[in-house]
Amino acid sequence: MKLLTEKQISQKQISWEEGRHIYFLLKDDMVVYIGKCSKSVPNLFSHRDKDFTDYFILRIDDENADIDLIHAEYILNLVPKYNGNLPANEFYMRKSQMKRNFDVDGFELNRLIKENGANTVYHDYYDIREVFKMSNR
Repeated sequence: MKLLTEKQISQKQISWEEGRHIYFLLKDDMVVYIGKCSKSVPNLFSHRDKDFTDYFILRIDDENADIDLIHAEYILNLVPKYNGNLPANEFYMRKSQMKRNFDVDGFELNRLIKENGANTVYHDYYDIREVFKMSNR
């Protein structure tokens, strides 16, 4: 799935249909938060703590698409100021998640990160494909 650009998102062509969605909160034409919802309209009132002027809803039509991964990739691409964490997904993880999921200790994990030249991709998240030298699936 090709990601929309911030400019495309800010044009706000909004229509609602049941299904899975990624939603974007905008301050003027800049994305400030990205969320996801399934089967219902996002509860925008739950975001009263965020300064936004508009929103955009993107329906994810492909039932096989990993909505958590799409959500994470939009956050990585647009770096909205109110998103602090990435949703749980198969590629972007913190060290604590990698240690648990791959049964590796901190020493070995740090060695792999250094040896493979992996860098954080968002706050303290790493792309496990870089850490463990995995090819894209």
